[in-house]
Amino acid sequence: MTVGQRVALWIRVPEFPIELFNDQFLWRLGSTLGEMLKIDKVTSIQARGCFARICVAIDLDKPF
Repeated sequence: MTVGQRVALWIRVPEFPIELFNDQFLWRLGSTLGEMLKIDKVTSIQARGCFARICVAIDLDKPF
């Protein structure tokens, strides 16, 4: 059995509605892409306004 290669990526979600700037929703969004690692602190306090940033670990051995 081989161990999959993974990479951590920061994903920027543009044009993000302010009402969806909550940790629960962002965590669910990131989990659909891979293993959710963290939410940008500036995003979590809603200081950015028009986009959110999340960090997700992606398995490079699986199709995206």
